[in-house]
Parts: sequence; C-alpha cells; structure tokens
Amino acid sequence: MLVIAYLGFPLVTLVCFQNIYTPLITVSFSCLESNL
Repeated sequence: MLVIAYLGFPLVTLVCFQNIYTPLITVSFSCLESNL
C-alpha cells in the first residue's frame, strides 16, 4: 500500500502540474503569435 502511494504521488503531481501549466503555455503561445 505504501509503495503504491509512493509511486502514485509523483504521477498525481505531474497530472496536476500539467493541468495548471497547459493553459499557461497555450496563452503564452497565443500572445507570441499575436505579437508576431
């Protein structure tokens, strides 16, 4: 059980970070394209 939690935590963290960063990257690209 502890091993599952130990392996699962980075995966959950990665998914959460991806959910946070994907919109930011998309907005950044939109700003860059509009400036160019």
